[in-house]
Amino acid sequence: MSPLPNFPSLTPDERVWRLDWFGECAYPGSVRRYAQPSIKVAISPLRCEPNDAEALLQPGGTDHMHQREVWAPVAVLPLLAIGDLWQGGRLIASPIYHAETFRSVQIVPGTTSFVKAGLAVDERFLIPLHAHPWHRLHTQAYCVAVSLGGGRRLLIPCVEIIRFYFGSSSNLLQRLFSMPLNAEALWSSKSFDPGSRHMHLVLAPGISGASASDVGRMAGDRLAWRSAAGIHISCQKAVASGQVAYPYTGFPFEGETNLAVTGVWLLLTRTENYPDFAGPAR
Repeated sequence: MSPLPNFPSLTPDERVWRLDWFGECAYPGSVRRYAQPSIKVAISPLRCEPNDAEALLQPGGTDHMHQREVWAPVAVLPLLAIGDLWQGGRLIASPIYHAETFRSVQIVPGTTSFVKAGLAVDERFLIPLHAHPWHRLHTQAYCVAVSLGGGRRLLIPCVEIIRFYFGSSSNLLQRLFSMPLNAEALWSSKSFDPGSRHMHLVLAPGISGASASDVGRMAGDRLAWRSAAGIHISCQKAVASGQVAYPYTGFPFEGETNLAVTGVWLLLTRTENYPDFAGPAR
């Protein structure tokens, strides 16, 4: 069994802290502590029992008014997930919250779009603070909105998409954030047999074998390549224009799929039904 991850700066004291949201990305020079790109992580201390998943979904489950932010190198993103509980610098639980499987979802330009966490549609916020206050310091962070039909949406933070589809290893994530995407940074040779549809890759030095399938997807599919390339492009475009760099990328594929996610149904107002589901894909 592999040891539990250890990240002491994610827990400022002895209390249990929940990872609430991911914020902006910064590069060496603006964040002196790390020699690689870093991402801001919002955390808040628990006010309920760590095993009370229903209470964790309520705004009062954590002391969000005393939310803190810490910088984390992008290399540790594989260890981090929205909703996880940390204590003493170690992950202690990944609560299930509400688990949903959305079947036959269409991932195409007409049903998916980039939205900011603080976006309002028809004067109603997609992620209202009265139901979900934990993104309040990062309302400009990007999410992917997926139409589910019937007026419902699935909202997934873009950093969770990056973690899920490209977080197979720390060194892969570090390269995707640090440099424009190029083949030489990912593989030294590639061959593809169209008959057997078998691809043979020799990974570039420093790329973990755990990332072979992710690199193979990028090497063989233009949509996956575009999705991965968008990580660095989005950050550098913001930096060049003097803006805060909130990374974004979309799904590395198109077509029909099933999405298994955990998260929470959100009320657009205090009296409506639950049309939006917010949470990371699992």
